[in-house]
Parts: sequence; structure tokens; C-alpha cells
Amino acid sequence: MYREVEASDEDAIFKLGEEEFTWVFERLQWNRELVRSFIETFSRFSFVYVEDGAVKAFSLSMAAEGGFGYICWGAVLKDARRKGVSQVLLEYTIKAMRAAGCKSIGSHVRADGRADVAVSKAGFNDLNQTKKEMFLIL
Repeated sequence: MYREVEASDEDAIFKLGEEEFTWVFERLQWNRELVRSFIETFSRFSFVYVEDGAVKAFSLSMAAEGGFGYICWGAVLKDARRKGVSQVLLEYTIKAMRAAGCKSIGSHVRADGRADVAVSKAGFNDLNQTKKEMFLIL
């Protein structure tokens, strides 16, 4: 089941991020206050995938005034990968951002083949040819 994030998802999202974020830069930024902030402020742009009552994936995103959205954080547990979960989370996010009037959406993804495939399938373009900064012009 896919749905908007809720306050009760905070622990599960934080733990999933702790397991999945391995880069030093990610580890330095990832914290409970960050998760809580997204849930409280940007819940309409942030989603989870729940299976058997457990959060298996999440996407934390935000939209700013001026029509720009940004997909900030996301992760999928290993047992939920290769099932199109991240693709559906992206579709939910894009739909919510379009409804809010976003004209473009950005995301900074790892170039390790996990996230860049999903964002490419969703129509994002690698404007800098780095496989890290991906943009979707709506």
C-alpha cells in the first residue's frame, strides 16, 4: 500500500534510512529531526510503501514557492527492491507536485545504478551529464 507519510512513520523511516544511507555525507545529515521536519511540513509530497504493516520504502520531498519541487531522501528495503516500488513512489510525488503547481522537479541521486534507473524511467534528465543531478521539467 502506498500513502502519504504520517507521524507514526517517523521511527520506521529513520531506521530504514540508517540501514540504507552509507555515504558519509548522507550519514552526517540523516537524523530524526530531519525526518520529523519532512513529516510535519511536507507530508503531502512525501510517501511510504507499506507491506504487511511495515514501512518498506519512503520518499521525502518538498516543494518551494516559485514552482520548484525537490526529491530529497528515499530508500527501499532490499526485500522490496526490483518490484517497481521506487517508480510508484516517484509517480505519487510527481503527481502531488504537479497539483501544487510545480514546473520542475530536481533530485540528487547516487550514481550507483539504484536510484538513477527509477528517475530516468520517470522522465528525469541528467542535465549535467553526471548521473547525480536529475531534473524533470513539467
